Amino acid sequence: MSHHPASRLSQRATTSLKKHQQCSTSPHGYVSLGLADNSLMQEQLLQRMNTNADATVRCLSLGDTITGPVRLKTAIARFFNHYFHPAKHLQPSQLITTNGVTSAIEHCSWAISFGKDVSLRPAAKLVPVSFEGGDPLSVPAVSRYEDTIVRSGGQGCPIRAIMLCNSHNPLGRCYSRDEIYALSVWRHGQDETTSVLSIETDGIIDPSLVQVLWCVSKEFGSNGLRLEVVISPGNPDLLESVRDVGQYSSISGLTDSLVAMVLEDEEFMDGYTRENGQRLAESYAYVVTFLDAHGIPFARGSNAAFDVWCDLLTPYLRIQPGYSPETSDVTTREASGELMQKLNSYKLHLGNGDDFGGEQPGWFRITFSQHREQLDEGLQRIVRALHS
Repeated sequence: MSHHPASRLSQRATTSLKKHQQCSTSPHGYVSLGLADNSLMQEQLLQRMNTNADATVRCLSLGDTITGPVRLKTAIARFFNHYFHPAKHLQPSQLITTNGVTSAIEHCSWAISFGKDVSLRPAAKLVPVSFEGGDPLSVPAVSRYEDTIVRSGGQGCPIRAIMLCNSHNPLGRCYSRDEIYALSVWRHGQDETTSVLSIETDGIIDPSLVQVLWCVSKEFGSNGLRLEVVISPGNPDLLESVRDVGQYSSISGLTDSLVAMVLEDEEFMDGYTRENGQRLAESYAYVVTFLDAHGIPFARGSNAAFDVWCDLLTPYLRIQPGYSPETSDVTTREASGELMQKLNSYKLHLGNGDDFGGEQPGWFRITFSQHREQLDEGLQRIVRALHS
């Protein structure tokens, strides 16, 4: 098995999708609480899509531009201006569409990275930031980014961009405005960057350094639509660079038509966003109440996304014969691997913390945005695995 990061991600995605498709609430089938997928409002979304769907011959063509038809980009810009309150109104010309976040990240990396062969993106490297147990969303954590930038530059690998996932995956929390501001105004001799449209850039940040990637998959529980947006209000040159390779990631005509139709229905959107938020809050409360009742520690303070970050290893170790709080790191990691095997034996798929850069063994990501029957079965299997 390859240990290359790209190969590991590919294997993780393949495993997640297989187990998700095998998902069942029967005693003998897989249960998946590991794929970041919101099922809570899919029926409502499908009902709207199947009502007055305006599929035409245009859906079978490439549309008026490879990087997003004007109608769709206008609808997305209006959606952003209404719900995300950017400091300056977003224009349709300031965004392009791709067939997923992965494609968008790849295109942006290609556009901003330097390499010996400018036609190849692999010269770009991902440099992780270690927080050593600290809160990665706190203002003091900003110094960790700065230390990593300085250290990486000293090792001959200059940092071209900082990529933040907001809300945080897997903690399910949003970055505070104070921290985003701090990340954007360092004085460390490197180019500053941020990814938040709501901050007024005048006199603070070069607006050409502000890029945002946004997708419908998480916002609307529709991973299969494959639509993502690169937004760059202050850097038309970057957008032009991405357009040069946009033919390799264009979206389908049906996706274009469906998403534009839904976003243009303002009455539906207002009701959908309210109901979606309410259902997510109820499902989150249900899961964390269960975890508290069974003595399972979890990262508190989540207020966004679909996930609970929880420590399954601690309650598992407590009931093991001969357990001692002074257990060595080696023994702890061995126990974490053993626990993972037990979860698999109960045909339960959770997000393994190792796949999310977890610095402590035994942490897992539970996706709570699933229907109650599936949640109940998955949570009960967690308890059975812990006590097996």
